[in-house]
Amino acid sequence: MRDIYILGAKINDVSLEEATKLIADFLLSGQKGYVVTPNPEICLISYKDKKFRRIIQNSFLSIPDGSGLKVGARILGDKLNNKTTGADLSQKVLELAEHNNYSILLLGGKKEVGERAKNLLKQNFPNLKIDYLNGGEFDNQGNSTSPNLINLINAINPTLIFVSLGAPKQEYFMASNQDKLNAKLMLGLGGTIDFLAGQVTRAPESFRSHGLEWLWRGFKEPWRWKRIVRAVIIFPLTCFIYKFQKYE
Repeated sequence: MRDIYILGAKINDVSLEEATKLIADFLLSGQKGYVVTPNPEICLISYKDKKFRRIIQNSFLSIPDGSGLKVGARILGDKLNNKTTGADLSQKVLELAEHNNYSILLLGGKKEVGERAKNLLKQNFPNLKIDYLNGGEFDNQGNSTSPNLINLINAINPTLIFVSLGAPKQEYFMASNQDKLNAKLMLGLGGTIDFLAGQVTRAPESFRSHGLEWLWRGFKEPWRWKRIVRAVIIFPLTCFIYKFQKYE
């Protein structure tokens, strides 16, 4: 597995199939860990926040979530061969979980969205063991207002947790609590819960294959344009600055 670094964030250059196989093997290993899904925004956070950068680097798996990372890698004089989105990986993990009798907990997101996602997944994966927990409000260090959250999660006793808090909350939560939780693996999936709930439709394949899923989501969710500007304009500019700083 080849690693590259973009603005200090570790990226494992893995395909969807490779990532799925790595997760399947990890779940049989008896270890605990977490998966992160860096996109340009997460790389920007990593650039500014050393603690967050270490969390990304200490992850079991850090998938290349977004075509923008290929642009960033090219600017920095490297090459990223794969794009593996959290949305695509979640589907593979759901299939893996149903096949192997692993249980999944959906954590975070609005209650109505989370419950809808749980119910839809029960329809699509009838043999899957799945639960949802809102978890309360989380600060930027991944701390919840729910004092008994860890006990509540351990009472459910999931094999995997889909953590949908958004960055950097979900990454901080996973890193801080992996040793306290019984779950074998956590995946920081951010807004993927909206896809699982059917709240947001994936971009057509023609958009995805050309790296334009961000444009589709911008039209579907206009509130995202501020984030899109960060990913499409600020991120490549920061990569240029980072490159020149390295050679000063």
